[in-house]
Amino acid sequence: MSSKSIFHNPTVEEYLKEPDVHEVRKAGVIGATLTLFVALIATFLHAFNTYLLFWLEYPLVVAFLIHVILSGGVLIFAAILHKLERDARFMLLLGVTTAGLGVFGAGGTVISIVLYIFFMRGAQTFSEWFASIFPRAEQTRPEELYEDIEYGRDRNPLSYSVIPFLDIMSIGSEAQKRRALSRMTEYFDPRFAPGFQRALHDKSNTIRVQAATAVTRIENQFHDELMKIKGLVNRFPKDANIRLALAEHYDDYAFTGVLDEEREKLNRQRAIEHYREYLDMKPNDVNVRIRLGRVMLRNKMFMEAADWFKDSVDQGFSSDSMMIWYLESLYAAERYNDLRKMAGMFRSRLEPYYEEMPQLAESVKLWAGQSAPEMTEKTS
Repeated sequence: MSSKSIFHNPTVEEYLKEPDVHEVRKAGVIGATLTLFVALIATFLHAFNTYLLFWLEYPLVVAFLIHVILSGGVLIFAAILHKLERDARFMLLLGVTTAGLGVFGAGGTVISIVLYIFFMRGAQTFSEWFASIFPRAEQTRPEELYEDIEYGRDRNPLSYSVIPFLDIMSIGSEAQKRRALSRMTEYFDPRFAPGFQRALHDKSNTIRVQAATAVTRIENQFHDELMKIKGLVNRFPKDANIRLALAEHYDDYAFTGVLDEEREKLNRQRAIEHYREYLDMKPNDVNVRIRLGRVMLRNKMFMEAADWFKDSVDQGFSSDSMMIWYLESLYAAERYNDLRKMAGMFRSRLEPYYEEMPQLAESVKLWAGQSAPEMTEKTS
C-alpha cells in the first residue's frame, strides 16, 4: 500500500497515529488530584500520630504500628490502582515518602502535587518543547535544487529510461520482475493492479509466489487499518468523520484492483452503506453524494445511481462534477430520453471543460443535438 495514508480526514489520522511515548508516560492530573486528597488525609493522620508520640507520650511501639498501618495502607492503595491500570505514580510516591519521613513526607508530597497541577496548566508537549529547541527550517524549492546540485544529488544529466511495470512483467528478466514487484508493493497504487495480475500468471514460479505474497501483504495492510477504523466506529458511533473514513476505506479497497469480482462488489456495497450513514449525519456534503453515486455505477447499480443523482439534483445539490456523473449514470441505465434532456440543460454549463475534455464535449453535444442516435430507452 502507498506510504500516503488512505485516511483523508485529520481527525481520523489523529485517532490512529502512534501516541508520543513521553505523553503516555506523563502523569495524569486525575491521578494527581486523587493522591492530593489522600495525601491531605495522610498528613493529618501522621501529624496526629506525631502529636500522640511527643505530646501525649504514647508508647513508641504504638506510634510505630500506627505509622506502619498508615504507610502500608497507602502502598496497598497504590498497588490496587496499578492493578486497575490507573495512574498510581503519585500514590506510590506518597507511600514511599510517608514510610520514610512520616508527616514531613506526606506534607512534601502535598506541596509537590499542588505545584505539579499549577505548572501543568501551561506545560508544553514533548514535541513542542523539542521543536522550540531544535527548529526545523523549511527549505524552498530553489534551495532544495541548489543543495542537490551542490552535494551531487542531481542526476538529471545522466541518461536513463523508464519502462512501465506492466511491460516489465511481460518482457523483463526475472531479476527485473522481482525488483519491480518490490517497488510496486512498497509504493502501491491501484494503477499497478494489472502488473500484479500479470505477475500472478507468470511462467516463473518464483515471480508468482512473490506476487501472491505482495498481494497478501497489501490486503493485510488494508485489513489492519479496517480493524482500527471499526474500533473507532464502536468507540465514537456518532462521529461522522470516522464513518466517512470507514466508507472511503471500503471504497479504496474495492478500487485496488487486486480483489476478485465478488469481493470488489461486496466492498463497494459496504462502502455504499457507510456513505449513506454518513449522509444521514451530514446530508449537505455534495462531494460524498457524488462518491456514493460513483460507487453505485462501479457496482453496476445503474438505475439506482441515476435515481440517486436525480434526487440530489432535485434537492438542489449540484456541482459540475455531479452533472457529468449524472449524465454518465443516465447513459449506463439506458435512459436516453432523460439523457438528451439533461445534456441540453447542462451543455452551456459544461463548456469550460470542453477544451481539456474533448470526449465530454463530443458526448454532450451529440446527446444535446438533434442528431443523437435513436436508441430504445430502458425503463425501470
